[in-house]
Parts: sequence; structure tokens; C-alpha cells
Amino acid sequence: MSWIIPNEKLLNGVSILNSIDKQNFQKLVDFTSYNDKEKTEKLSELQNIESFLEGKKLNLAFKTITYILKRLMLFLASPETILNDLTQKLNMKSEIAEIMVKAWTKKTKLILEGVCAEKELIDVQWDLKVTLSSSIEQKPKTPIGILRMQTADYNKLNLEMNTSDLMNLFNIFENVQDELDLFKQNTTN
Repeated sequence: MSWIIPNEKLLNGVSILNSIDKQNFQKLVDFTSYNDKEKTEKLSELQNIESFLEGKKLNLAFKTITYILKRLMLFLASPETILNDLTQKLNMKSEIAEIMVKAWTKKTKLILEGVCAEKELIDVQWDLKVTLSSSIEQKPKTPIGILRMQTADYNKLNLEMNTSDLMNLFNIFENVQDELDLFKQNTTN
């Protein structure tokens, strides 16, 4: 199963990405990984790009970058395979594809370091965020679950998840609990 399947909208987004110079593209990729506070602070850096791309194209550029990075998080692949798929399947310029692979590598490394490190959770909180439509523009309600966790060394981890992501997380926790119960049952027998 391929991690990415080209479609018209994705290819249009890649075409826009290919039209952006390397430095500005790097700023766009970096911007997608910032949290809300950092995005507010770094907004001025995007003015160059905004003058080059009109609103709809800039929006599609962000959506394309975000979509590709999210898809990459769901599959195991080597950087070489990803680079090849981006350039061959999506016709992405190699310099743009290399920036995407570096961003994916950085995110993956952070996730793996967090997973591999033994940390004790001392606080877990959650919120529900729902985007509502206005009377001018009707949009579907999009619930987002926000899970906030704090470790004993005061590192904070915030996860924003849609309904599907929350169900996947719940299923993972359920599987872990089943494995723990099975292990406990086998050790007591």
C-alpha cells in the first residue's frame, strides 16, 4: 500500500509548492509546525509569500504541506523512498521534496525521542474545541479533542485530534490494557 495517492487537488497543491522559492518554502514548512502562539509571532515572515501567492493558493499550499506530513506520519518508509515518491509520483521539485523529507525526519525524531524516553505523567487534561459556522458562511461543525499532558520533568505535550484520531488513540489504549491484563493473568497462573 502506497503512503500517497496522487489526485487532482494534491497535484495542484504540489504545482503551487513548486512555484515557491526554496527559502520561502522552508518558511512555509516551518510555519506549519509552529503552535498557535508561535504562529502569531512568526506571521510577519509570511508576508513575502502572501504577496507572491493569492489567498486561495496560499491556503492550498498550507493544506498540501500539512496533508503530506500527516500522511507520512501514518506509514513507515525510508527517507529515500519518500523523496522518490514525492519527486516521481507527485512531480515535486527535488529541492522542495528534500525540505519536506527533512521536516518529516525532524518530526519523526521528536516523536520517537518522546516515545522512547521514560516519563511519568503527573497531569492530564482535555478540552473540546468546536468550530462553528457563521450566518454568512455555513460550515460543518468540526470537533477537535485537545489532550494536554505534563510529565514529572514539567515537559508539556499537547495533542489535537479529530474524532477518527481519538478513536484510534482509544483503541491503542484498549489494546495496551488488554496486553497488560493478559500479562498479569499469565504471571499469576
